[in-house]
Amino acid sequence: MIFWDSSAIVPLLVNEPKTAEAQTALKGDRAIMVWCLTFLEATSALNRRLRTEEIHFGHFRAGEERLKKLSAAWDQIVFSDKLTQLTARLLRTHPLRTADALQLAAALVAGGHDASQVNFFSYDERLNEAAAREGLSLFDAQGSLKEKDA
Repeated sequence: MIFWDSSAIVPLLVNEPKTAEAQTALKGDRAIMVWCLTFLEATSALNRRLRTEEIHFGHFRAGEERLKKLSAAWDQIVFSDKLTQLTARLLRTHPLRTADALQLAAALVAGGHDASQVNFFSYDERLNEAAAREGLSLFDAQGSLKEKDA
């Protein structure tokens, strides 16, 4: 199973340097697993790109439509006491922001706490480092697993 961080979802919505890689990964993984706030994080990223004029309104609207289609098909990990407690441990263990720790906790929950069951797909290096330290395999958009450095 591939757990998609929001940073890996956004290139599926708007054209950016990682778009082709993310699209390749999507072709190989139609069962997208995310955490419950991925829709909002992706919405925020789209709006930020519109406000900073990285994209024009037509691309913004197309990105919103892609997000709606993706979110209708993905599975998500919802908030729970288990997720909250695991996130608190991750915040004590790794130099992560809360949202990133929640992403990582959701990936661990998705695997039933068996890190070998989850391939973590993110373009956030700090988050990837923490994921590797937690025993998750890092997914490379080229279709292979990255080597664990930690």
